[in-house]
Amino acid sequence: ILTKLDFDILTVYSYSLLQRIHHISLLPIEVFHLALFILECMFFEEEFLKYDDFTKALSALYFAKKWMMCNLDFPYYLSKVIKEKKKEIKECVILTMKVIQVLKGMKLTAVFKKFRSEDYNEVAKELEKYFRI
Repeated sequence: ILTKLDFDILTVYSYSLLQRIHHISLLPIEVFHLALFILECMFFEEEFLKYDDFTKALSALYFAKKWMMCNLDFPYYLSKVIKEKKKEIKECVILTMKVIQVLKGMKLTAVFKKFRSEDYNEVAKELEKYFRI
């Protein structure tokens, strides 16, 4: 079936990369959950296709860390990668900010419903403040 569908089971996507990066970064789970929301927001804009999955995952986690005002540092090896990809990450974060600004005026019922569940309590608080939902 996999060969018929041309499905590459070895491909790593931005979601799984985000999980792995979060695991080694030791950042709070709330930062991960917000990064997950940010990553899902990236699906709304075609421009994100120019960024590789690793850059999108790093950008989402970096942006979430800043949004939640988390002062914990990334481990050295992650900081090194972030410095190497600084230009791409900055562009990706700026584009994400624009997308989130546009989303502010839209009704994203399914997305908000997911992130308002008890599992994502801290993210729900942040979204309520920003989106006034």
